[in-house]
Amino acid sequence: MPRLFIAIDFPALIRQQLALPCHGLKGVRWTPEEQLHLTLCFVGEADAAVTADLAEALGEVSLPPFEMTLRGMGAFPPRGRPNILWAGVAAAPTLMELQQQVEKAARSAGVAPDKRRFTPHVTVGRIKTTSDRQVADWLAHNALFGTPPFTVEAFCLYSSVLNPAGAVHRREAEFPLTR
Repeated sequence: MPRLFIAIDFPALIRQQLALPCHGLKGVRWTPEEQLHLTLCFVGEADAAVTADLAEALGEVSLPPFEMTLRGMGAFPPRGRPNILWAGVAAAPTLMELQQQVEKAARSAGVAPDKRRFTPHVTVGRIKTTSDRQVADWLAHNALFGTPPFTVEAFCLYSSVLNPAGAVHRREAEFPLTR
């Protein structure tokens, strides 16, 4: 059974800019450029009926397109040994509203809410064996990372299948934001 998630895709130029700093650390599995996205809601395993209900509920989300900017790099967890490298998001109130509407739609389709607080970010790498010092140096070197503003015009429902080389994502549906 595939795992589902709801995400914002980025224009090609933004994905290219996100991929630029993704090198120089051995022991990190970098997110492939074509899979860079911002997850709004992780659903988990879902059968065809839940997928259909979810797609129908997501079709009811109503917001206009909005501007977003990616800014800064960091690591999760914020304390202790890091295992995720991420790009941050500049303050974006409409993004937070979109995430809340998506979460509400998911709950209405029977999806249990995520227990973690939503922290908007883009996972750029997963740390396997890199030392904390090397991670700190990489973060310092990329602290001023940023993209120009871009317009978010849609969000998508994705399925994900895990395999030894990493996850394979497939777009199941796209939901345009309307003016």
